[in-house]
Amino acid sequence: MKKASLLTYVISIVVALIFILPVIYIIFSAFKPSAELFSANPTFIPKNWTLENFTIALSKGNFSLYIFNTFLVAISSTIIAVIINTMAGYALSKFRFKGENVIMLLILSTIMLPLEVIMVPIFSVLRFLPASTAHRNGGSSGTSSYPTPNQPSPPSPSSHLCGAGMTTSGH
Repeated sequence: MKKASLLTYVISIVVALIFILPVIYIIFSAFKPSAELFSANPTFIPKNWTLENFTIALSKGNFSLYIFNTFLVAISSTIIAVIINTMAGYALSKFRFKGENVIMLLILSTIMLPLEVIMVPIFSVLRFLPASTAHRNGGSSGTSSYPTPNQPSPPSPSSHLCGAGMTTSGH
């Protein structure tokens, strides 16, 4: 084996470990009791293995609703995307019309955008839709702990660092 090839493998393994170790730590932390999880001296592998965190999460969360919503969004968005993209692909490949190059360029440019760039605008739009707030209170129509368009969000604990609530004299 060449030295350059060996060096490439070593660098690849180190980079892979950098990305994999936090995920492994999170998985191990799920099996730690709360006292060990928040201790001043954290450990990588739990000393006392427990399923307490899973039972708390499953008992306090409405996972059947969450899973249903996940499948509903995933399946419906996939079906809609397949239908629209099939029609657009057919139209762009079979028909010649004015502006087809511009449309193709727009489609390709949106494909090249990373998800992180469009995630915040998508969230900003979806959080104001009525469907996005329907299940936050278990389906009830009472007040929610989440901010809505008519309910301003409370100031964050660190808002005083930004000068929120300060008078013009600085006090």
